[in-house]
Amino acid sequence: MEEQIESIATPKPQLRKVILIAALLVVLISGALTFGGYYYVTGEVLFGLDGLFASEPEEITFEMDSFLVNLRGSRSHYLKATIALSFMDPEAKDVVQAYRSQIRDTVIQYLRSKSQEDFVQSDNLEPFKAELKAQIDLLFNEEILYNIYFTEFLIQ
Repeated sequence: MEEQIESIATPKPQLRKVILIAALLVVLISGALTFGGYYYVTGEVLFGLDGLFASEPEEITFEMDSFLVNLRGSRSHYLKATIALSFMDPEAKDVVQAYRSQIRDTVIQYLRSKSQEDFVQSDNLEPFKAELKAQIDLLFNEEILYNIYFTEFLIQ
């Protein structure tokens, strides 16, 4: 008789697992319904969790027209370059288009300040890109550009 009372008082291990899983499901479903209901009513996500669903901003490029300039110290050496400006803010494209003439002037002045030897001595264009980016960003009084890409670069 005591064995029967003991077996009734303590549930079997499998029954414990089923009860635990059912309780977890009830908690998860009620939480999902709470968050879903709040979002449905207010259109906002609780606790700033919308950051979890935000995607990374996409890099946008804006290709400029080609530049053909004399290099410093020589009338017979020319540089032809085409650059693309990149930025992460979609609204920056309108700003860049509005400043297109000023950007062209800045790029032309920068490229004309360089000599053929400046480009020959450097193995890559990264320092030139960084300097040019900084000068263009001065037009906006803030960092709008993400990067500058040379899509064409020819010295003659």
